[in-house]
Amino acid sequence: MIDYNLEDSVNAIIGQIPEHLHKGDEEALVKRQEQQMLTGEQNFKTFLMFSATMQPLVEKMARQYLKFPAFIQVGEIGDKKTIE
Repeated sequence: MIDYNLEDSVNAIIGQIPEHLHKGDEEALVKRQEQQMLTGEQNFKTFLMFSATMQPLVEKMARQYLKFPAFIQVGEIGDKKTIE
């Protein structure tokens, strides 16, 4: 979606999420909130981002919206091996 210049639309949609559904900024608080989600006590917004490449705009949005994200890298940065 980011490749199709939809950044503004994504930001507008995320901006409509009520503040009380946002997770905290401290790791311990986020862990408690995730536990509340697992037990069904309360819901919080959850973002999942998938990208085959981590272009600068994608990385910027990930840093802006994800709380304590996990980045998974397969292969080497800049490695352009051909798959046969």
